Amino acid sequence: MDNNENQNVQPVVQNPTPQEVLQNNGAGYTELGQEARHVDTSTLDEHPKKSSPVKIIIFVIFLLLFVSWAFLVYSDYGRVKSSQEPKYCVFGTNVNDTKDGTITECIGLGYKVIHYKTLDIKMTEFVPVWEKTKTLQELEEK
Repeated sequence: MDNNENQNVQPVVQNPTPQEVLQNNGAGYTELGQEARHVDTSTLDEHPKKSSPVKIIIFVIFLLLFVSWAFLVYSDYGRVKSSQEPKYCVFGTNVNDTKDGTITECIGLGYKVIHYKTLDIKMTEFVPVWEKTKTLQELEEK
């Protein structure tokens, strides 16, 4: 760099942060070139905003609903794994008769329990509600 370039560069004046202003006994003015700028120190003493009671109540309600739903799913999953019928079938049971046997579908809150009872296949699946029920041909291919 030339000496001419160094002479044209002006130093950068950094304004103090509000915390620095408070540490300097509340001096709220700093110099910025020829002008004075006022830093508002009235809002620095306030505590951060607390969550409103309505938000807390809504959060607690959603938390309770989620924990209840998780309990229902876990409970029915345990019952199906121990070869018992699910307890919380909310949307009823669909029975599809086939030439070899029956396919029983129980729909809960976010899950399905599917019982396949045919001459060759006896099995139970616990799957998400969006998964479609397998046909007997698909099961025989496995």
